[in-house]
Amino acid sequence: MLTWNHPISFNGILHDYKIRYKLASDSRYDISFSAGGRPFYVVSSLSPFTAYDFQVLASTNGGALLGNWSLTVRSSTKEGVPTVPLNLSANATSATSIKLVWNAPMLLNGALHDYKIRYKLLSDKNFSSPITAAKQLTYSIVGLTPFTDYDFQVQATTNSGLNVGLWSSSIQRKTFEGASTAPLNVSATAISATSIRLTWNQPTSFNGILHEYSIRYKPSSHSTYGTSISAGMQVDYTVNGLKPFTSYQLQVQANTNSGLILGVWSLSVASKTLEGASTAPINASATVISETSILLTWNHPISLNGILHDYKIRYKLTSNSEYGSSFSAGDRPFYIINNLRSFTEYDFQVLASTNGGALSSNWSIAVRSSKKEGGMYRDFQRFLFLLWLVMLLSTSLAHLKLLHQASY
Repeated sequence: MLTWNHPISFNGILHDYKIRYKLASDSRYDISFSAGGRPFYVVSSLSPFTAYDFQVLASTNGGALLGNWSLTVRSSTKEGVPTVPLNLSANATSATSIKLVWNAPMLLNGALHDYKIRYKLLSDKNFSSPITAAKQLTYSIVGLTPFTDYDFQVQATTNSGLNVGLWSSSIQRKTFEGASTAPLNVSATAISATSIRLTWNQPTSFNGILHEYSIRYKPSSHSTYGTSISAGMQVDYTVNGLKPFTSYQLQVQANTNSGLILGVWSLSVASKTLEGASTAPINASATVISETSILLTWNHPISLNGILHDYKIRYKLTSNSEYGSSFSAGDRPFYIINNLRSFTEYDFQVLASTNGGALSSNWSIAVRSSKKEGGMYRDFQRFLFLLWLVMLLSTSLAHLKLLHQASY
């Protein structure tokens, strides 16, 4: 508002006051108009936060006579509301962050206080509370959800933040793909001696486009997992080539971004493969212990692949082509076979059975007995002869002692 005092002398009848003004930065006045007969006037339609120069004069004689212009008075308009920031752009910089860049408003209409940003999920209706971005023309928003579309806006404020400008037009951008959460409800079931079937549910959030599931496993006795294997995109997989009757730990993960981003491994699940056929007993040996008996010994298999049920033995005359029926030898690594023909060669084989006797190993390498009397048999004969001599001597000595006592 401009105010002034009447002239010291009108020298006539006041017709009206006239006002002229210009930008303080300009050299000449371009605008003048009548302000009526009152000593004040509100000049409107000025630009905010702008310095102007003003002058006033009085006219008389029906406006035909103009007085001198007053001294110049300079005044600035107050800060106003800034226009919207320009050229807002947004670029994802990670799975959880997006960088915003913009240009200053065409008209700040005041001293810039700060910029404010607001955003929301593209699917939401309401924006978040504004966050302050200071006075820079760029800002990175972090803590976002991977592979998610967001909507962003920027505004400028002046007058110590009291004058809030309009929000810019919205711009949409999606964060990059991120690591998937872990698959859920992983279950492992042994289906054979060498395979375990895994099933699971999808993760709570893939955080991207599923590329494949991966599986890793290890024997429970090992400290580290082996190389992971691809399980495709289905939610079940059978792991083959495992060791029989062995406990394993297994995990599943989901991978995104064409397999470049590996997800979180699931909780470990345990499963034990079923019993398998044992390897064959080793180091079988046949020793003649009498004319009709042979002691058969062997070592346990290198790998039982289950719980030993029993050993089975079969034998035949060396001269025969076919073995006779097998029989159980219990679970000890030796057995005495009786009622054999004396002075006859035999071939013997042993196998191990597991899984309650349902699974059998291969037969051991055949072992052949000697048709000669065995060393143990000869030793036994010597033992009987010496025992007979001892008994004979004992009887003779006892008889001599009785004779000696009778002579007295």
